[in-house]
Amino acid sequence: MEEKIRAARMKATLLYPYLTTALLSITMHESNEVPTMAVTMSGKLMWNPDFIAKLSINEIAAVLVHEIWHLLRMHGERAPADENMHGVWNIACDCAINDSLSGLPQDCVYPSTFRMEDHLTEEEYYEQLLKLPRIEVFIKGVGSGDCGSGARGGDKESGPLTKLDKTLIAKYTAEQIKACGNVPYDVARWAESVLNPKIPWDRELRSRFLSSAARALGKTDFTYSKGSRRAACTKAILPGMVSYKPKVALIIDTSGSMSEKELSMCLAEVKGLLRALASRVTVYVADATVHSKNSVASIGEIKLMGGGGTDMGFAIREADKDRPDIIVVLSDFYTPWGDKPRAEVIGVCIGGSIEGAPSWMKAIKVE
Repeated sequence: MEEKIRAARMKATLLYPYLTTALLSITMHESNEVPTMAVTMSGKLMWNPDFIAKLSINEIAAVLVHEIWHLLRMHGERAPADENMHGVWNIACDCAINDSLSGLPQDCVYPSTFRMEDHLTEEEYYEQLLKLPRIEVFIKGVGSGDCGSGARGGDKESGPLTKLDKTLIAKYTAEQIKACGNVPYDVARWAESVLNPKIPWDRELRSRFLSSAARALGKTDFTYSKGSRRAACTKAILPGMVSYKPKVALIIDTSGSMSEKELSMCLAEVKGLLRALASRVTVYVADATVHSKNSVASIGEIKLMGGGGTDMGFAIREADKDRPDIIVVLSDFYTPWGDKPRAEVIGVCIGGSIEGAPSWMKAIKVE
């Protein structure tokens, strides 16, 4: 059976090359405790030998891909708090995956199984399933509602992947999907949500930041670089003018309260900010302390570390020592802020609430 599983994993990498990194990052274990196949939130995949024996290599590959999508879409982290609803949530996630996945075994659940339309989100399917009698939901589909904590939430069994690992794998997978071009609609939509920022940073730098970015962007300086001959109207050498690019310090909150999904959203916002500035930015990776400080031009240069307590006030004080024009903080706002720094501060709230933001901060909420 183990050879069959290994062959199926290699088949899946050939059919879905953009999932190769994710497929090779999990560990796979034989287990009679699961009816079909299941994955933990930390990337441990378990398979039932009797179930695998009945399937072809292509069918096993499709089921592997199904479980990988539970991990990449952070279904375990997005599950409802009520454990009694975890099974329904799992089936809603199955529907969201399977409507764009081919080659699955018979009796798997699809949106059409419950008379629902394709291409909805997990949350939309969940709301619709809640309106059905519970028995009607669970009698349909092999292994329905039992894809492990990586799909339904709950117990965090040990495995090879930390939440930071999953965030970076999801970002890399999304980049590979964008490079492929020809992918199902739901897959392309997911990649778009991971990679593209929610805040239009080019506009925010000029409008929302107002006194901070507007003042910085309005600065000019003289230059004596050689000008155009067509512009010369006198023998005197007159200085030209160059616009001033704001010096931006970027703080990423990597404390334990930041989920994989929220860290993915942070990376998307960083990408948008770098694109808008078209220059290098000093990035501080911090929780209760600053773990790293690097000048970066792309998100690939950022290494996320942390997972402990949180104190963005400390990180802001450290960043302010370099005298930036603007400090941008990406956080869930579950943190102390400290005193007002010299620089203007823009707080981007991801996953939390801006109600506790200090008065000296311009707070933007990303839904």
